[in-house]
Amino acid sequence: MLLADRPERPEVMVATSVLAAEIALRAGEMDWLFIRITVFPDYQKLVPELEQPPRKMVFLSGRDEISRKFTELIDAHLKYPYTVGELGKVWERLSKPSS
Repeated sequence: MLLADRPERPEVMVATSVLAAEIALRAGEMDWLFIRITVFPDYQKLVPELEQPPRKMVFLSGRDEISRKFTELIDAHLKYPYTVGELGKVWERLSKPSS
């Protein structure tokens, strides 16, 4: 995993669907959500029921034209192939305290 080598060593959970991640999402234990655009509609259906949605959301996609319509809902966009360098840039940008 690309995040395993980060000095912060974040806790990572991998799920193949929103349904598979639903227990963790409902528990409000996620700071960051990396989500494929193909499951985003399922996530949007669940959001109103979440006590605490993830603080940051990163789209994993190669299709810019689709993700543009969700720009106001996401914090970053990673395009395939996902690389350590690109992930590092997103990580650094989103980890900086907001002013």
